[in-house]
Amino acid sequence: MSNALAITKLNTIEDLARVGDVFVKSGFFNDTRDAAQAIVKVMAGQELGFAPIASMTGVYIVKGKVSLSANLIAAAVKRSGRYTFRVRKHDATVCEIEFFELDKAGNKESIGVSSFSMAEATQAGLASSATWKNFPRNMLYARAMSNGAKWYCPDVFGGPVYTPDELGATIDGETGEVIDIEPANHTPAPAQIAAPAATVPAATPEQIEALTLIVNGLRDYDVKDADLTAALIRLTGNTNVTTDPASWSGLNTDRIEVAITRLTERLEKFDADSAAAAREADVAVEADETGLQS
Repeated sequence: MSNALAITKLNTIEDLARVGDVFVKSGFFNDTRDAAQAIVKVMAGQELGFAPIASMTGVYIVKGKVSLSANLIAAAVKRSGRYTFRVRKHDATVCEIEFFELDKAGNKESIGVSSFSMAEATQAGLASSATWKNFPRNMLYARAMSNGAKWYCPDVFGGPVYTPDELGATIDGETGEVIDIEPANHTPAPAQIAAPAATVPAATPEQIEALTLIVNGLRDYDVKDADLTAALIRLTGNTNVTTDPASWSGLNTDRIEVAITRLTERLEKFDADSAAAAREADVAVEADETGLQS
């Protein structure tokens, strides 16, 4: 049975309830307490195009939030038809993943690199856990994949996407399955609280001014505000940004720099195409004038 057929059969809440009850009674999904949780997991997976079993094994409810396994995030990115990725480096010290946007012809355009290192894990207070010590490559991959999906492919998921580990769940570093979930009201002891990660500076006035000029330049080529907003959301990973510069003040300097770089490339392409068209027009005029003179 295909994924599409499996999903379309669950088209009513009654269908979902029956399947959810079966999943819970099977005893194979220890992280799912009741049919209601199973329904949420299946529905979350459905929105990304996954069959119920894939949803049950890759979607988790952690502290009231839906989270996805790194493998499910990766599969969703590739199945979107809009994005893909390539692992550039992956060892016990760092994982680097490059993300690409696909055009209608299937050509790839790099839109950024997401990396996560053991140095960052140590700074965030993660590296001391048994999971990170025993399975560093798996954990680094999960963080790099999750960050990249948030930064470069937010439209695939309709909002921020997290792995269970990011939300505080204890996971099996080998399989990626959740072992234990902290209660939502759990407050860690002071010794368990991780040191805050280094803050990234906010966007500078110069960056906001530069992005404003670029956006206005693209408008001159009749690029619609809706398309510009979609591009800004994708490039910054912030679903609250619009073409209004006031909405950019909350961005950090790294994210706005990505938007400046990528949109500058688009503007330069428009400029080059326009210049080429102008040259062709000049040649055509000269040919017409030569014909008239002869």
